Amino acid sequence: MPPTLDIVMVAYHSEVDLPHVFTGLKTGSAYPHTLHFYDNFGNKKTLTIAWNDLAREGKAEYIVFLNTDIRLSPEWDRRLVEGMERHPDAAVVLPNPVGHGWPQTAGMKAPLYTDPIKAPAPTPGAMAAISEKWASNRNDISFGDDCNAAFFAVMVRRDLWEKMRGFDERFRLYGQDHDFQRRCFWRERRYSFRIASSAVWHRCAGSVRKAASSGEVNMQAEMVHCGETGRAIIQGKMPHWDHLSDAQRSSIRKDPRYNRMPR
Repeated sequence: MPPTLDIVMVAYHSEVDLPHVFTGLKTGSAYPHTLHFYDNFGNKKTLTIAWNDLAREGKAEYIVFLNTDIRLSPEWDRRLVEGMERHPDAAVVLPNPVGHGWPQTAGMKAPLYTDPIKAPAPTPGAMAAISEKWASNRNDISFGDDCNAAFFAVMVRRDLWEKMRGFDERFRLYGQDHDFQRRCFWRERRYSFRIASSAVWHRCAGSVRKAASSGEVNMQAEMVHCGETGRAIIQGKMPHWDHLSDAQRSSIRKDPRYNRMPR
């Protein structure tokens, strides 16, 4: 039996990207999957709460968290699973990011885009060409104990995610990915790996720019909150998320400091 995947995706003013991502899931995925989707229009939830809620809806062996400002390539999921199997000490695996110089990577003649805001997204044909080009690449990269991999697209085994009690909801938009990696390393000596054969393009901060420009999120306040929360946990001034009781985690979810975005 092939492995099963729960795909978790939170949208926010993602109308331009969603049709492409949905098409990529249908045409590029190798394994059966269930999509758990939430449109966070108006910032009704923090990203972390939305991720946790959606992930808990499923029962698949693997959970994949995907941003909406991405483009998937053929076999992206199979190659992540194979990478997870290659690295028994992996906590999470991430795809190899396709840069904004994707035309050159795909062997196409086109201008070299350096501005991620103005750079166009790659076409399905370009993603297929890059996928074929990288198919035999096994030069996977471990992030070691830096725990700084950004979760624009990430796969984790459900049993490990549940053991960690999901993501720490005291982080609202940023920081939950780094905290999760730290806990996996400190508890299990598990690492993050970038799988060289799995190609995914990421625009970078597509939703964040929209939230900041619309005034729906005070990004300066959010970055301060993220830094202060992370330091407090690392320094032992706040307990780790998976060391809290269910009642304590429930109380945090009701706390307005943590369950809404700053404006």
